[in-house]
Amino acid sequence: MIPALRLTSLSLSPGQRYFTSVTACNQRALCTTAVSDGVISDDTPPVPGWLLDGFSGEDADFQSSRTTLSAHWVDFYDLESGLLSMEWRGGTRPGQGDIFPPTKLVVTNKASVTLLQPLPLDKTIYVTLKVFNKAGQWVERTSDGIQIDVTAPVESQQVRLSESSGSFNEDSQVSLFSSRFPLVRAEVGHNAIP
Repeated sequence: MIPALRLTSLSLSPGQRYFTSVTACNQRALCTTAVSDGVISDDTPPVPGWLLDGFSGEDADFQSSRTTLSAHWVDFYDLESGLLSMEWRGGTRPGQGDIFPPTKLVVTNKASVTLLQPLPLDKTIYVTLKVFNKAGQWVERTSDGIQIDVTAPVESQQVRLSESSGSFNEDSQVSLFSSRFPLVRAEVGHNAIP
């Protein structure tokens, strides 16, 4: 009896499911056949999507939290064998893990980590995501980075209320209220998330 058999140099088509059947017969010619549940040939890595800084929405360039780092992603997939798992890390350079080391994830579209050490104020923080398919292939993407900004906006001029729109009389209803107050960020810029 042969307990295992290995075939090599086969020309398998990616995405195609292949089955193995084994028939065992005794000396009286009584036979039983068993069929596997199949295996899908997959010799390509997952298709990479977009990795965005911040927990949701558009890619964030700034955040105020020094203890939490988040990222979300879209359009990572694998048509042949499907996605198996993910891994992410954060660093002060693309691909590095000096902020937090590689951490396993189930297949998801976002992750967040609470850090023991505060995030640095003077560096861009990059998140790297590694996505594995069920055939062991993987693809990796790094975000464009996020900076920490803990300064409040600075008022550049006094707030002005417009008297040309609406009513400011006693016992009346304001139908339109308009105000203008330009703000200047003292440290790094705009596009911030809380």
